[in-house]
This record gives sequence, C-alpha cells and structure tokens, in this order.
Amino acid sequence: MLILLLTFFISLLLSSNNISLCCGIVVGSKILRKNLAIILTYISFSLGLIVEGFKLFPIKNLTVEGLREEEIVVVMMAVIVSFLIAGFIKVPLSLSKGIIGAILGYSLAKGYKINLSYTFNILLFWFLLPLVAFFLSIFFLNLDRKLSYGRVWIKVSTLKPLLIISSFLIGYTIGSNTLSILLALSDSLYTILIGSFIGSFFFSGRILRFIGEEIFGLRYVSAFSSQTLSAILVELATQIHIPVAVSEIVTSSMMGTVFSYKVRILNIKKIFKIFLGWFLLPVIPFLLSLLIGFF
Repeated sequence: MLILLLTFFISLLLSSNNISLCCGIVVGSKILRKNLAIILTYISFSLGLIVEGFKLFPIKNLTVEGLREEEIVVVMMAVIVSFLIAGFIKVPLSLSKGIIGAILGYSLAKGYKINLSYTFNILLFWFLLPLVAFFLSIFFLNLDRKLSYGRVWIKVSTLKPLLIISSFLIGYTIGSNTLSILLALSDSLYTILIGSFIGSFFFSGRILRFIGEEIFGLRYVSAFSSQTLSAILVELATQIHIPVAVSEIVTSSMMGTVFSYKVRILNIKKIFKIFLGWFLLPVIPFLLSLLIGFF
C-alpha cells in the first residue's frame, strides 16, 4: 500500500514539475490556452506510458539481486525529498536521475552487486545526449537560416501548429522514458495515470511558463527545433532501454538555439539554477539512500 501512495505522489510531483517542458512555450507564446495545453500534455504523458512504458523495465536489473518492495520504498522517499527541493527552487528536474542515484546509493550501502555495464551506458547517455542536443540545435538553426531566407511569414504560420505537435512529442517521451520508470518499480499503471492527472491540472500553474518565458527568449523556429530534436533523442534512448534526463536534453537544446543567435537573451541566474539542479539530482537521493542503507 505504501509503495502505491509514494508512486502516486511522485507521479503528481513529476507531472507538475515537468509540464513546463511540454507546453510552457505554446502557452507563453499564446498559441494555446493554458487549459487546452494541459489537456494535450496529459494525453501525451499517458500515451507514452501506455504504449512504451514496458521498455524501461530493465531498470529492475540495475542491481543483480534486485530490490525488495521495502527497499523500493526507501528509493522513492529519497526521490520525493529531491523533488521537493526542485519545487522550492522552481527547476524542472529528472526523475530518471533521482531513481538511478537512489538505487545506486542504497545498493552500495547494502553491498549489492551493481550491473556495471548497464550503469555505465546510462551515465554515458546522461553525459552525451545534452551535448548532442546543444550542438545539433546550433547546426539546424544555422541551416534553417540559409534555407528559409526571405520566407519568414510563411514559416511563422507553418510553425504554430508544428509547435503544438513538438510539445506533444516531448510529453510523449516523458511518459515513455520517465513515468515508465515508476511503472517498472511499482507495477501500477492506474496509480501513475491518476497522480499525473492531478499534478498536471491542479499543481502546474506556478511553473508552467518558467521555461518558455523566463529563461530563454525563444523564437518559433528555435522552440520547434529544440523540442523536436529533444524528443527524437529521448525516444532513441527509450528504444535501447536507457532512462535519460528529459529536462536536461530539452534545456540543452534550447541553449543551443539561443547560442546560435547573434543577439542572445539569457537569464543567467535561472540558468545557474538549472545547472545546480542537474548536479543535485542524483547526488541528493544517492546520499540519502546511502545513509539510510547503512542503518
């Protein structure tokens, strides 16, 4: 029963904390009204989880021995503390990093044998994908300028509906690559769907516009490029069963698009908060689980 309550609470926190990655831009740019954007985002979360949620089940094999239910409870509690910190500083953070960090910390404390090959692949993807997203964004934005010179108005009218699609795709990958980790640990699809619903509709308003309005001054083509590229990279990771930090990939891609501008609009203070968040998760759940595991 406790594991279901924790699954519900994490689902709620995750959806409310990350919904800005999906629809913050379309809401901030007035393409969609807030309520409609949230509805589409929740549908995308659910669809990704239902269709491809099983592809992250190998996360159970991060330790050779596997974790018992009471040990999964410890992992989830460490992640919840980390997400509360994330909510306090208003930064979208990754459940993937939190879960992996907590599992590794607890396993080390208990002396469990860790699947080093799988762990190495996960860490490698955590390092490489944000870099790939950053540099590919710069490349595609520069390419777009060369190919679409003189067709600005046609491009703007086309990109508005495409931005809705790209926002939906990001939500889909959060469902398939992030919420699916919870499914692997709890085996409770309906609990996750209910928690995500409540988090999306009742707890997302405070940070919904954070990414789209306060961090980067993004143009339509930049937002579409960063979201679409990020969705592709995350989906590729999903196909080979690697949990990745969706928020980091999206943010890195957005940074790449901004760095391709001659005039750059950056909120340095909030970018610092993002980098701080990337460091804190998985370090905080790792240390918490390590400490708990010794007792």
